[in-house]
Amino acid sequence: MKTSRQVAGASFVVAVAEFFIGMMISEAPYPGYSISSDTISHLGSMVCSSGVCHFQQPSADIFNGSVTLLGLLILVGSLLGLNENRAIQVALIITGFGAIGVGLTLALHSIPVMHSLVSLVTFLAAGISAILSYRMQGKYLSIISVILGFVSLSATVLFTAGEYAGLGIGGMERLIVYPVLIWGATFGASLSSFSKAS
Repeated sequence: MKTSRQVAGASFVVAVAEFFIGMMISEAPYPGYSISSDTISHLGSMVCSSGVCHFQQPSADIFNGSVTLLGLLILVGSLLGLNENRAIQVALIITGFGAIGVGLTLALHSIPVMHSLVSLVTFLAAGISAILSYRMQGKYLSIISVILGFVSLSATVLFTAGEYAGLGIGGMERLIVYPVLIWGATFGASLSSFSKAS
């Protein structure tokens, strides 16, 4: 049990790190990309102009690969180390499948509505996971996790309503994603150290 939770924690940390790095790298070579006016998924989506559609490479492959790997690693961690915490395990499994779905719907150029639905489910499940994790962490990390989850879910509501609070669509989406990435890294680290979870 101890080893499986430590491996699960490591999976979460690696998941967050590789996705964050992949996202940063994919932004760099993308011509004219704006973190305010462009969504995160724009990095991996097909761009169409004058009837001609193409992926902006290498950004698309890097982003779609990293978000798919993010989902796979979340699934591994969820199935390995959270068997005694069904609520958060289920929420993270949904998050993992959702992240994989984000990558696949972008890479396969699926119907935009499908991608939007998958993204919304992923955002909600990730925020809920952060809040549910309070039972598995020490006092201060529990408080921080709940705050990060609440911020992410609140930003999801605003994002869905088209309210971007002056941040732009990309800025508001990052207010959804960054808090749960921070949570995922700290949660994974706490599992790896096996402090309260022992």
